[in-house]
Amino acid sequence: MTPATAITSFTLYNIIDLALALIAIVAITVFFVNRRVPRLLVLYLGLFFLFLGVSAANVFVDIHIAVDIARLIMILGMVIFAVVYQNDLKTIYFGLSKQKNVSKATDDELRNCVTEIVKACQSFSKFRTGALIVVSPTVLDEQICATGTRIDALVSAPLLQSIFYNGTPVHDGAVMLKDNRIVSAGCFLPLTDKSDLNKALGTRHRAALGVSQDSDVTAIVVSEETGIISCAQKGVFKRFLTPERLTDILCEVYLIEKNVKEKLQR
Repeated sequence: MTPATAITSFTLYNIIDLALALIAIVAITVFFVNRRVPRLLVLYLGLFFLFLGVSAANVFVDIHIAVDIARLIMILGMVIFAVVYQNDLKTIYFGLSKQKNVSKATDDELRNCVTEIVKACQSFSKFRTGALIVVSPTVLDEQICATGTRIDALVSAPLLQSIFYNGTPVHDGAVMLKDNRIVSAGCFLPLTDKSDLNKALGTRHRAALGVSQDSDVTAIVVSEETGIISCAQKGVFKRFLTPERLTDILCEVYLIEKNVKEKLQR
């Protein structure tokens, strides 16, 4: 069979079968990267091997109806997998993107960025100004950035303070930082669906937790009521942060060397 004949003989069923095989490979990858989905993975792979068995039996016995039913079940399983674990798949995507993308800012620029963020948060804490800052050295969700106002400016404490000033139109939303630049302001973030969250935490905290669950970012929150500085990473909150502790966290986010952190604290 020539390549041209092989291509023309491809049917819709062949394409679906290839897609199902690719989904099975993705499911295995998800299992090894994120161990939180083993039950659905086992179920899906069980269905996939059942489909392979039925397809193999169809070679010897004409049971094409059973093959079609098995194929339909696999497609439904694929849809359920994508819907139920969409956050896990998104997290994996951001993780892979982060590995492929390297920060374009220099160490000096990142040092200055960390210093400006910490200064701004100290001011917010002192004057009880509510703030929500999402930080990523590489990748941001463009859909979230599009919900706000594009800024595209270098990070500076005065600019952050002006954004979160109570009289500005964007002060209630989140500021999105990539590298040492402010990408957007006034952005809307997905709220966490955790039911065991402390009742004292408001909408900003729920949004910070939500965005950190869905992507590999660090969300810094300053409480308008208490002035407490917190941050969320991978769906976990760290509260009552001092400027020194916030500096440490941001240095880890930006992969700044330990000796660089010491320069920041002088």
